[in-house]
Amino acid sequence: MAILKEFEELLKVALTDGIITPAERQVLLKKAVSLGMDIDEADMYISAEIQKLEMQLEATKKQELGRLCPSCGTSIPQLASKCPACGEPVTAEASKELKAVLNNLESALVLLKSGKDVDKSRAEVERYIREAKLYHDNNAKINMLVDEVKQEMVKADKQQQKRNIINFFKKSWKWILIVVAVISVLMLIMRACAPTAADDIELCLKAVNESIKDGDMAEAESYVAAFADNKGYGPAEKATVVLIEAYIEQGNLEKAISVASAYRVISEYTFNPSAVVFKIRDLLIEKGEYDKAEKIVYLSNDTYYEFLCKCIDDMKSKGNDAKVKSFINRKLSFYQDYDKNPQNSSYKVWGTKAVKKRLYEYAEIN
Repeated sequence: MAILKEFEELLKVALTDGIITPAERQVLLKKAVSLGMDIDEADMYISAEIQKLEMQLEATKKQELGRLCPSCGTSIPQLASKCPACGEPVTAEASKELKAVLNNLESALVLLKSGKDVDKSRAEVERYIREAKLYHDNNAKINMLVDEVKQEMVKADKQQQKRNIINFFKKSWKWILIVVAVISVLMLIMRACAPTAADDIELCLKAVNESIKDGDMAEAESYVAAFADNKGYGPAEKATVVLIEAYIEQGNLEKAISVASAYRVISEYTFNPSAVVFKIRDLLIEKGEYDKAEKIVYLSNDTYYEFLCKCIDDMKSKGNDAKVKSFINRKLSFYQDYDKNPQNSSYKVWGTKAVKKRLYEYAEIN
């Protein structure tokens, strides 16, 4: 079918807006008749051109609809350079850059999970994360991957710490054993050199008091014995006195005397006895055991005379006045040595006659 150029030009003008109205079709058909064209052939040509135009428009529409944002998946106009939804660049170069960032993050994630060269992996990952957040902060896929990488970094750090500790012990176990051994030896030496209740009076006193408080007198006495054996009876006197006082408090006077004698708190050679010795003597006097009380401590002339007066007072308080005279006469032997030299001035004071006179007067004996 021969289509004249003049008819084609008119058809193009009619198709400018993309459609052929019924009026435009009638005009085109009249033009074809006037040009000597077959009217049916002209009508078929018009329909074919309309169909061709519609196919082109459909293809263009499909092409535009097929262009999606690589960041958020939204449809993008054909000539747009940025996604209208997320604002991400959608050029070929931008897509290539985005793909590179994704690949880098994926590679770093794999390396982190492998546990190899964590420090190097961390530096690279942090650089990739900064780059992704700076240029692709609106990219959902990037953000999800970044979060996953950060979580993996935390896990990798914990695993690395465990490996570091294990490696440290693998490399240093010999030195650790040496240090532990040295510390153990030093502790033993310090313990051996540290003062104990057997050589320090304050520690001994503390131990004795605690044992007495607990009611364990045998243990208290063992501390006194250990200290006395180590340091001597003199240095042990403080602790010994505490033990004696405890026995006296319990009413166990015999045990108090036994301990005092064993540790030489009571001795004929003790010229400066402690107060506990006189306490024992006075308790014996109260019990009427005058002869035993006399042996508790070495006495001078004055102190012996005072002792006799205490005994006299005790007897008189108990109504034993009849025994006083015989008691005095029996105890005068203490002063008999002064009778050997009547010319000595001491005889007039400490001779048996002088002492007897004073004691009789004190006891009110005729």
